[in-house]
Amino acid sequence: MNDSESLEFAEPYLQMTCIDPADDTDPAVLAEFSRYYTEVHTPDVVRNNPGIRRAYRYELSVPDTNGGFGPKWLSLYEWASRHGAQVFVVRAEDPAGSWRPDYLPEPPIWMGVGRGPRQWGRLMCNKLGESGPSDGPPVAIVLEGIDPPADASKADQAAFRAFYGSESSLDAGNDLSYVRVIKYEFEELGTKPGEATDRPRYLSIYEAGAETAAAFARGAVAPKEQESAPRVWRHRQIVWRHLYRRISTCIYPSARYTARML
Repeated sequence: MNDSESLEFAEPYLQMTCIDPADDTDPAVLAEFSRYYTEVHTPDVVRNNPGIRRAYRYELSVPDTNGGFGPKWLSLYEWASRHGAQVFVVRAEDPAGSWRPDYLPEPPIWMGVGRGPRQWGRLMCNKLGESGPSDGPPVAIVLEGIDPPADASKADQAAFRAFYGSESSLDAGNDLSYVRVIKYEFEELGTKPGEATDRPRYLSIYEAGAETAAAFARGAVAPKEQESAPRVWRHRQIVWRHLYRRISTCIYPSARYTARML
């Protein structure tokens, strides 16, 4: 494994594509769809969009106990620049289709599973900070969606954003035995929301090892409050918190690409 393959969540922009099939979908159909998405579709997207450095697929393992929506599958694409992401959006949304990449034809199974009743759609976010460099692909990630208080003033929102990406906020994740913490802010760039409306303003990704993931599943990992945090942070809204386990990785370093199931 070279240096490019050992990194994860290392680029400045992250795209999330979310799929949530109907609850009554045949398990055999789900398995076939997941295989196609991993072995064919994801490498096809990476190959046709050179600005994408890495792509991963994650599957929901522990949903938020408060009922916040979490799709069954997440496809995460790392972009090297905002310009690359902008080009992708222009090509994807070209009404005539003349700018769209020459993707492989979608199989019949695609429409039955890939267009489920609840979607986040396609979301873009930019990185605000990280607790340290990537030390390899994590076993699992905890996704936490956060919003400032509904009554926050402009000054409060600025203070919230400043603290959110600060070293103090990032260190809090490490205190919880997470391997690494990455903080993002959602952008309107390329956002293609589905029927699910609980998209927050901020996204925290906590990389977890096997023991921490197991502890999260038991409810034994909970955020710690920081005494130095501003009041607006202490009154933040946790929109949802989900645990996802990594199921595949697709990498495109320079002229070579590899895809592998885990």
